[in-house]
Amino acid sequence: MVSMDAWDLALMALASYVAVMTLVRMMHRRRDTILEVLSEQIEAERERIRIQKKQERRKNLQEQAKKLHEQQRDAA
Repeated sequence: MVSMDAWDLALMALASYVAVMTLVRMMHRRRDTILEVLSEQIEAERERIRIQKKQERRKNLQEQAKKLHEQQRDAA
């Protein structure tokens, strides 16, 4: 096996440290990107559900108004 002196070990340790820190930073950026995308998707889904509920309420009110109008017409 090739023998390594102190300088070789120091350079290996430094290179390992730089590699690990670079990987950690890349992983944090990727995590932040994924969280941002998921947050946008969640917000879009909440907005879609809000709009859907609003449309359902409007439809129910129109149906109630139609029934009331028919009842008033039948009573007349």
